[in-house]
Amino acid sequence: MKSNTIYPPMSEREISGAAISREAATQGMVLLKNINGVLPLKGRGKIALFGNGAARTIRGGTGSGDPFNGGLSGGGDQDVDQSLRYHINILNAMETEGFEIVNREQQMAWARCYDLAKREMKDQVMSVFAFPEEPLTTEKLEEYAKETETAICVISRNSGEGNDRFMKKEVSIGDKKYEIGDYRLSAVEMDNLKKLRSAFSSLILVLNVPGSISVQDLEAACADAILLMGQAGQEGGAAVTDILTGKATPSGKLTATWAKKYEDYPTAGNFLQDFNKAVYTEGIYVGYRYFDTFNVEPGYPFGYGLSYTTFALGNLETSLDEDTLVLGVTVENTGVFAGREVVQIYVSAPVSEMDMPEQELKGFQKTMLLAPGEKEDIKIRIPLRNLASYSENAGGYILSKGDYGVRIGTSSRDTKPVCKIRLEQTALTEQVLVELPLTETLEEKKGLTDRKDETIWKDVPVLLAVQIPETLDSRSAYSDEKVVTYATDTSYQPVMPYETVRYVEKKEWKLNDVASGRVSMEEFAAQLDAGINFAVFIEAVTVQVNGESSGRCAAEIKRIRVVALAVVVKRNLYLERQGKQHTHWKVMVFLLLYWQTVRAVCVSHSSLRQPIWNRGKRGRYTITVRHGRWVRFLLSLLIRKFWNR
Repeated sequence: MKSNTIYPPMSEREISGAAISREAATQGMVLLKNINGVLPLKGRGKIALFGNGAARTIRGGTGSGDPFNGGLSGGGDQDVDQSLRYHINILNAMETEGFEIVNREQQMAWARCYDLAKREMKDQVMSVFAFPEEPLTTEKLEEYAKETETAICVISRNSGEGNDRFMKKEVSIGDKKYEIGDYRLSAVEMDNLKKLRSAFSSLILVLNVPGSISVQDLEAACADAILLMGQAGQEGGAAVTDILTGKATPSGKLTATWAKKYEDYPTAGNFLQDFNKAVYTEGIYVGYRYFDTFNVEPGYPFGYGLSYTTFALGNLETSLDEDTLVLGVTVENTGVFAGREVVQIYVSAPVSEMDMPEQELKGFQKTMLLAPGEKEDIKIRIPLRNLASYSENAGGYILSKGDYGVRIGTSSRDTKPVCKIRLEQTALTEQVLVELPLTETLEEKKGLTDRKDETIWKDVPVLLAVQIPETLDSRSAYSDEKVVTYATDTSYQPVMPYETVRYVEKKEWKLNDVASGRVSMEEFAAQLDAGINFAVFIEAVTVQVNGESSGRCAAEIKRIRVVALAVVVKRNLYLERQGKQHTHWKVMVFLLLYWQTVRAVCVSHSSLRQPIWNRGKRGRYTITVRHGRWVRFLLSLLIRKFWNR
């Protein structure tokens, strides 16, 4: 991305940050499939791009998952998706790289419909926007196939904070309803992929998704290559183009197991069955711990990821350095592309009184960029303390008596036994307190009482653990962890067992009263559970700020910020406990009004008659004390109007 295509031009810091984002994105992308080396693409030229995610790539999830959510750079604004400064779509990046998109006109026409619908969505921050895929016709595809043999189809999804996934969804646009794919592909997507497979010699799928999708549906597409780009941030389009063209070699690994079929997941039977209560019946058997322990064949295993090149692991060495396991290995690039490999260490705990999975990831390390034929010697250090597991009976973390089997490999299903660590007695490594015990019985999945194949360990060296980690005492240093909630509402009752309520008389205290010692800050904050009292609070702050020095004003601003945010949090918690909802827009309006008022008051320094904050080229604020009073009056009216709606 060139800075001279953006106005105003990008700063050096922006350019540097974008480069870091792009590099990080490429290293996290996972190549799931690559038949006959269809990737990387051979040269530049004409190519066909399909799917909503091609022209409108999703950079991040909802809420805090979006890099620009709530930011000064345009979070919550749909138009940030069209800014080359903040967001690079795949189509734009491919064109920048020199590709000619043969169906560009069709892509952009559908993208304009996408944009129109997205602008009409009221909540641009927390809601998931979903738009149907364009149904493709055989006639059009045959026309495009005359210009290129290669088609790239981008499958995009979104979810995030407050938005769980579903098998499929349904959205209404205008007076029509459409099926939208989520975990499963929609009927339109399946039909499109079938037509694409028939029309083009090479079909590449790019998964612009926040999590796993149906491996069954992906296999049915019969694609030549599948690349998981995920939601790669603002430089996602440029980063995935680097991978597709071979500028960068994929080196990412899956952080979750992708099941062959949805029913293979241990939570398939109860996920989202009750929207108010989640029962974790899988216990410790989450992800690969379940698939590996119960020998369920995955679609793509945990830690899996292909490369454009190949690697060999050799010169394996294991030793104990006091209470730390040290593994040495030489990684050699045996292929024809430069690339990186991720060495992974898995450990199988001995069968004991605790229920334990077949194996757990305990260490990993990515190599540097290795040229063809280049080698790197790496060492991975794993403290024995990290092999401990929580025991309810022991009230802490323990290392069990017996043999810990250590494996090395490049995924959870591609490992080799290298050694065993023998403990001659059980050791308590950390003592803790049970702070939040279960309040009802939980029936959890239980594992196996033996290992699958003990013969694989017969020829590996045995390392005797002589030095055992000392016991850490992580129990609370406080004899009393009770908290006190100050409230003026006598109907409020404690929610947590360690909570005590202290009721205080409701009075219109001002901040000056706190400063003079007439009332505590806790008692002062207790009365601020209503918007009108916050207006009184602002009035009190104004009296104290006006006439003081600029340094004193800045200090007061900090105090205002802390107390104001505490008020918002306190109010929300109160409403939640009362079974009420406090909408996001109301909180945002409240905070906006608060900030504008504080700014108006503080920049109208009465003794200096000069603004405190400099706005640079945009000029200075020149709000006077009189203006500040009008703003406070307006704030009071607006809070009265909106707060209790």
